[in-house]
Amino acid sequence: MFLRIAFALSLTLALLLLTLQFFLTPLYLEMEYDYAGFPAPPPQVTSDQRYFAAQAFLSYLNVEVGGATLESLSELRFDNAPFFDDADLACMLRAKSVRAGLVGSTFGAGVLAIALGLVMAVDDFERARRTVILTACAACVIYTGFSVIVQVGFARLAPQLLSQFAGSGCQPAAVHGLAQVFPSMIFYDGLVLLALFARYAAALVALLAWAFGFVARRYGHLGARHASPLRPS
Repeated sequence: MFLRIAFALSLTLALLLLTLQFFLTPLYLEMEYDYAGFPAPPPQVTSDQRYFAAQAFLSYLNVEVGGATLESLSELRFDNAPFFDDADLACMLRAKSVRAGLVGSTFGAGVLAIALGLVMAVDDFERARRTVILTACAACVIYTGFSVIVQVGFARLAPQLLSQFAGSGCQPAAVHGLAQVFPSMIFYDGLVLLALFARYAAALVALLAWAFGFVARRYGHLGARHASPLRPS
């Protein structure tokens, strides 16, 4: 029982963290910025300038070698005024640290889920396959509940999430440039889509587990049917 619970928790967390990686890429940024209802930038900044600043930050966040640096971000200016201030830079440094932690957690949860799944499969393959399907279905329910919570209570949830992000000199309420680059709508959409895409991932896992068992049973029966009986010498 403990093994199955540990597997269920690790798989649910791994799918969520793996899906989260998409929302830290330029692809999600472009999708949001192209959305017709996305908030316009403040008057002193053009849409192209805001998009350039956002891409520069993501380059710093995701690229270890050859990407933007805190120094280059601090020198980013529009109309001779710095776009990112000291509060922004402190939160960028914090975001870089959190990003590294997310990558490590994703890898760890994935490896743990695979290892526990293999241990269960060695003991009882069919039972392990059913556990995978049930876990994926339960994860879909959990992700749906998370989506409902976000849609109903985002206004109260957002400050709590930001307070968890604070630390190491980062004060989210004091940022200037980051608030223009990433308005609250981008986080709301991201959390809702995170739950949606995680449900898709869980449904895919359940489908693959079911299909694997179906194929194994079918070919196992065919193999047994066409096997030649042993003849006495």
